[in-house]
Order: sequence, then structure tokens, then C-alpha cells
Amino acid sequence: MRVIVASTVVPFIEGGGTFIVDWLDTMLRRHGHEVETLKLPFLSSTPLMLEQMLSLRLMDVGDRADRLICIRPPAHLLRHPRKVLWFIHHHREVYDLWDTPFRDVPDTPWGRRHAAAIIRADEVAFAESLAIYTNSRVVGDRLRRFNNVESEIVYPPILDPERFRCDGY
Repeated sequence: MRVIVASTVVPFIEGGGTFIVDWLDTMLRRHGHEVETLKLPFLSSTPLMLEQMLSLRLMDVGDRADRLICIRPPAHLLRHPRKVLWFIHHHREVYDLWDTPFRDVPDTPWGRRHAAAIIRADEVAFAESLAIYTNSRVVGDRLRRFNNVESEIVYPPILDPERFRCDGY
């Protein structure tokens, strides 16, 4: 199967979100799939989100692969008829962090419209996906709470799991 794995990344930042993408690419190849990984540069800032979301929404990769697996939002806005999401988190500033000091837009009519547009775009992406998976129960609970969306938990593959061991506590 030809698979596109797509995720947004903050340039020069590596961590859990990039490891999931890299390790999934490796594991899919090990199981005989052809894989193209798209790491799309992105700045996680609510004031800049809508323009970036629109640019991703305008990309249609439907004729390039049998399956599209989207990891980190807003890559989930890419268009493909056989898209699945492996959702690792919301843009939390407009969800569970809205009523906290971590919100990065003001609670004004403009800020609320901006947040509502982001949430609506998420809802569109969820509705057009064939399946939605999450990397944890916490993320699944957030999807259910904020978007009324059910998901299945699929824990990330660990590259070279034999490197890890427990010799006791």
C-alpha cells in the first residue's frame, strides 16, 4: 500500500510529535508499505493559525497514495478520500487552555471568532476522516469532551524496543 504520513512540525524542534512520525514511517516500511512522509512547517500560534490552516486545506493529495495518515494538526485538514487521523493533540489554546493564562489570543469578539473558526475546521477534518485514533486516553477524552468525537487509542510504535528494559524498581 502507498501511504502518506503527514504532520506539521515546528522547524528545528524535535520531540514526541516528530518521533511518532519518524517511527511510524520506519514501521510501515518494515511491513512492506511504500511511504512518503510530509513534514509541513508550522508555527503553533493562534493568531497565525487560520492562514496556515487554509494553506494546508488547499492541498489535495488524494491521487498520490492509497491512504493518508495525519498526525499533528492542522495536517488533518489535508484532503484525501481515505484519510485517517492519529490525533496527538488539539490546538489546546482554543480548547482546554482557553480560560487560562496560556491562551494566546484575547477573550474579545475577534479572539472568540478566531477560536471558533479553528474549532470548526477541526470538526470538518474529523467528519471527513474514515477513522480517528489517538495516542493516549487523555487525548481521546479531550476529543470526546470538546468535539463529541469517539476515537480508538493506538499507542505509538517504539523504534528498536529492545533498547528499553526494566531491571526492577
